[in-house]
Amino acid sequence: QTEARLITQARSIYAGGDAKGAVLRYEQVLKEKPKCIAALAGLAYIRMEQKYYDEAETLFRRALSVDEGDAFCLEMLGGILYEQHRFDEALAAFNRSLEQKPDGALCYNYIGAISQKKGEMAAAEQAFLKAITIRPNYADAHFNLALFYALQKTPFIDLARKHYRKARDLGGPQNPMMEDFLNKASKPGSETQKSAAKPDDENGQVLLKENSALKEKLKTL
Repeated sequence: QTEARLITQARSIYAGGDAKGAVLRYEQVLKEKPKCIAALAGLAYIRMEQKYYDEAETLFRRALSVDEGDAFCLEMLGGILYEQHRFDEALAAFNRSLEQKPDGALCYNYIGAISQKKGEMAAAEQAFLKAITIRPNYADAHFNLALFYALQKTPFIDLARKHYRKARDLGGPQNPMMEDFLNKASKPGSETQKSAAKPDDENGQVLLKENSALKEKLKTL
């Protein structure tokens, strides 16, 4: 009961902004039960939020040494590996997570992002569509689809607009570059591929939204 109480406290006070207090409680649990997956995952989450990726990775791997099929830890490990541009390792982690939990929409969103970065466009589209099939109100995946369609050699404007609007309707943030692109593309007589500058997913202004999706997932820990 002490273990459960400390973990509950850690989650509650971290949600209130006290990372230090949460860390102390998770570490207290791990001192007595070093294989407690809930404490390992909770502490790993905090370290990941703090961008201490090496420590977070170590903690998630410790949890997976206790239960190698823990879908959540595999999913989160994949996110950490993605953040470090270790895309092949991340893809392996996401696929292992999906073996345990086939309805992992977040995994499919990441797989779409990785596939797009690899130039595997058919696989990217399929993964993003799978994410929104599993979770129709997944704003980040809708945005990623909008970006995917906008970035094609010959952009699919109607599909880009459809998924961007859906993302916005679901509470996703306004993206000025995407809106400028769609506005220019909709002007009468415009030659979209020539006149409408594509939103750039490499310059930091229009990013695949997997990171905010990851934070959303982690808040449910």
